[in-house]
Formats: sequence, structure tokens, C-alpha cells
Amino acid sequence: PRTVCARTFEAPISAPLSPALSPKGESESIVLSFSAIAAYRDCPRQYWYRQEQRLPVVQSAEAVHGVILHEVLRQAGEARRAGRQVSAQMLKVIHEAVWNRQVFPDPRRAATFKRMGLEQLEAYRKQGGFDAPPELLEHPFTATVDGWTLRGVIDRIDRTDSGWRIVDYKSGKPIARGRRDLQVALYALGATTELRLDPVELEVVYLAGGDSVKVSKVADLVIEAKKQGAEVAAGVRKGNFEARPERRRCRLCPYRLACAEAL
Repeated sequence: PRTVCARTFEAPISAPLSPALSPKGESESIVLSFSAIAAYRDCPRQYWYRQEQRLPVVQSAEAVHGVILHEVLRQAGEARRAGRQVSAQMLKVIHEAVWNRQVFPDPRRAATFKRMGLEQLEAYRKQGGFDAPPELLEHPFTATVDGWTLRGVIDRIDRTDSGWRIVDYKSGKPIARGRRDLQVALYALGATTELRLDPVELEVVYLAGGDSVKVSKVADLVIEAKKQGAEVAAGVRKGNFEARPERRRCRLCPYRLACAEAL
């Protein structure tokens, strides 16, 4: 089960941290995930703080809400795999139990998030989200790709008449198409490389809006994802962790108080 990290990032730092150029050897393994690749492409300095220095961050209410929904979906999916029908009452019971095990970071908004989450789960159930039993749930993978290693966890994999469907759940607002496509393409890459699933189709389910999107041109997206991953791996291997300050990006960055170049 996914758990909520209670560690906090202590913002007051006596001196801003800056990376020293520390190239890695060609034989040193570079392990990347979607979040690591996305962070490096946004700002290599942010990647350095998180992946190289391992500075923790405070999880937002939205992030914890997503963790809760994913865990409820996993448990409900496991029940469906076992042959049980997922009812509204079952969802409610699972949701309540998962909530009781978590520490929600914003008590003032907890009731609102709890109500919205159950409504979103029930809407997904009514739309047929549990009609067919999943093949795999919360499935981790590790795939070696052109000199770097990709790791990730796929929310759900369904068997279809023609192959396999990778389903990615989103608990928040729709994200930019490029970032969305990169994430599901990396999942497809892991599924075809390490899990040997072929062919695969991709679906993104937006729980908040009740929409689902079928992602097309999977082969082309996988090629682009491999390219982007290789570029990030090369940058990390060379020790390139320059800052890319931009006002909105810096304002949202959890490490802005530690970065001398933040705007």
C-alpha cells in the first residue's frame, strides 16, 4: 500500500546549497523514473536536490488525496480480481478504512477532500471502472534502456481482446499533454521491455472530471520517451545540474529557499 511520508523539509538553511560538478563514470548506473525525468527537464537543480541530495519535501493535501484514491482503487481492484463485485458500499468501507490510516496534512480541508474523493470513486464505479477484473494492479517494473534504468509503478493493467491496456489514474486536474504522454509512454516502455506485454494501449483516467483519454501513436511516444530519458541520463552522468529559474516554476518548487538562483 502507498503510505504518506511525514518528513518535512526544513526551509531555513544557513547557506543555499549549490551542486559541485561531479561527473559519474560511464559504468555507473543511472536509475530514473518519470518524476525524475520530468524534474530534470524542468530544472536540473531541482532534480539534484531531490534525487542526488535526497532532501525531503512536505506532501500537499492534493498529493495525499491522490495517494488515498490510488490505494482505494487498488484494494477495490483486488476484490474484483478475486471475483467479487465492487458495490458502492464496498467502496465506502474501503475508502473509510484507508482514510483512517492516513494523516491528512490539512485538517481544515479534510472533510471536503474526503467527500469529493468518495464521489469520484463512485462515479468511476458507475461508469464501469470495475466491470472487468484487472490483470495487474500497482505493478512495479525495472527496465534497462540504452545504458540507463527505468523504474516505475503502473496503476493498472487490463487484458484486452487484442493485447493489453495500461491504465493511469489521475486524481488532480488534467496535466499538460506532453508531460502526460511522457509518463504513459514510459509505462508502455516498461511494460513492453520488462513485462514483455505486446501490443499495449494507453488510457488515462481523470477521476476528478470523470473523463478518460485514449492515448494514440504509442510506438512514436515510446521512441520519444526513450530519447528524453537518454538525454536526462547523459546530463546526470556529466554532473550537469544547472538551475533554470523561472518565476512560476520557482514559486512552486519545494526547494526554492535552498536555491541561490530561485526567483
